[in-house]
This record gives sequence, structure tokens and C-alpha cells, in this order.
Amino acid sequence: MPRRASFILWLVLAPAVLGCRRREPPPVAPPPPPAAAEVVPPAPLALPEVVPGYAAGPVTRGPDFVRRNYAKGAAVVTVTLARYGGAAQAGGPDNPAAANAAYDSWVETSVSGYPQAALDVAPGTGNGFYQCADPNDRAPRPTAICDLLIQLRPGVHIELRGGGTATRADVDAIARALPLRALAGSDGGRPATAVSQGVVSFRRDVVPVLAKSCTGNEGCHGDQKTRRVDLDLRGGPTTYESLVGRRAQMRAGALRVDPGHPARSFVVDKLTRHLGPHEGQAMPMDPETGAPVEQSPVESFVWKTLIPWISQGAGDN
Repeated sequence: MPRRASFILWLVLAPAVLGCRRREPPPVAPPPPPAAAEVVPPAPLALPEVVPGYAAGPVTRGPDFVRRNYAKGAAVVTVTLARYGGAAQAGGPDNPAAANAAYDSWVETSVSGYPQAALDVAPGTGNGFYQCADPNDRAPRPTAICDLLIQLRPGVHIELRGGGTATRADVDAIARALPLRALAGSDGGRPATAVSQGVVSFRRDVVPVLAKSCTGNEGCHGDQKTRRVDLDLRGGPTTYESLVGRRAQMRAGALRVDPGHPARSFVVDKLTRHLGPHEGQAMPMDPETGAPVEQSPVESFVWKTLIPWISQGAGDN
């Protein structure tokens, strides 16, 4: 075949030949639909079977609450543990934003109008206050007749009501037996909404207030030691060691600061006037009279700084 004819034939056949060789890419399979998020059912609400020193009564249950009485002599405390995120309510585990708003509103009312309770929960995850027989009692003693109300950020509400029969010591003892940390840290296995909480510094935030308020006169914790308690709060090298993990001399079985546990730290009760009859005077004292200051200048410091520092582990930072 002449060369020109061959070239023309090639032009005619080339598209067909090349077309046979070209392969279309295989179709891309659509991505599988995302797996449905695992639904974790809320853990059943439960109250402890045993509270040391108290007899537990039968349990009453509802769709979103559990209730039980605890009795000790004439004192009968009714404890109700409830979720405020039921199907008919806006809040709780299925609506964290509403739960946060409800909690923040609770705290605002609590800290502005009621005596505060020291709870064994992480900072920003729980708040409790006392309702006492004397509404003007801003620092109820353990023998004061009081109820205790607690709100936890993940959507849990707890009431400890004595109906006029229970003291602050009674409701505190029962509150310590409740699973507050578990309830405040999760709701039915789901993580609680994260709370931004700055780290409290012992040297920067705690020591200056203790040094200013607790070392000013004879018999306090400065250069002139007390006769009964060896505790120097001036901020020197021994201040931390004499506070954290050290046995309280005025309360049997307690520590001055129990890391992670403000409700078990004697210094908290000392500064908020939650003392028994043989546990010394409340602090701070008036430098002129030696009596407890009528309006405590450190109450705000205790709730905003000291308790968060203890809850964060009471570090030497």
C-alpha cells in the first residue's frame, strides 16, 4: 500500500483504536452513611444503702427521681435525688445548654442569698446551700437546724430536708455519703459539659490572703505562735507543709487541708464558722478584741479561691 494511503487509513482508524484502549475510571462508591451515635441510657438514680450512723428507709422511685429517708434518733432527713432533664423539661442531659443556664442561674441565687456548703465535687460542677431555721444565720454551726439543697451542672438536683428535725451536721454527714463526684462528672455515662476553670496558685492566690487575715495579732498564726496550735501562715517555707495533709489539732480524725476534698478540710470549716463546741474559735479574729470578726472578710475568698484550690488537689504551686 502506498505510504500516503497508509497514513490516511491510520487517521481513519486511530480514533476507534485509541477509543478501544481508553478505559473510563470505575465509578466511585458513595461514602457509607455515618454511624449513628451510640445512645447511652441514663444510669439509674440510686441512693446509698448505708450511711454511717443513720438507718436507711425504703426507696420511693419515680420516672426521674428517687427518694429515701435516713434517721438518727429524732432526726429524719428525706433525701430526693432527681434529674431536671425529664421529657417534659427543657434541660438536662439532652439539652446541655439549657442545663448550663439552669445551673448558672441557681449559683447566682445561691451565692447571693444563702450560706454555702463545701461539696466534694470539681470546681464549677456543683453548688450547695443551706436553708436554716434562722434565715439570718450566714454561717450555721453544726448544731443549727438546716436543710441542704444541691445542684449539679450535668442536670441533677438533690434535696436533703429534715423538716425541722435535722442539724447541719446531719445533712452534711448524709451528703458526704452520696456519689456527688460521679453525678457531677457524668450523667448516665455521658461526659458533663466542660467547664473552664483556671488553676488556682497556692503562692499567688491563697497565701497572701491567709497571711493578711490570719497573722495580724498575738495568738494568731504569725511570728507569735498560738498556745494550742502550731501553724505559721506567713507564707514561709513551712506554710504549705503545715497545712496540706497535716492532722487538725482541734478536730479528731480530720486534716487541715485534705487534697481534693474541701468538705473534709478543717480549714474550710474554720473560716466559714462551721465548728463544733470544742473546736476552737472561728477565724479570722478581730486583732483588738480577739473575737471572731462579725462580718468575715474572707468568706468570698473561701468559696472562690480556697475551695477550688483544694478541689484541684491543693498543689504547692
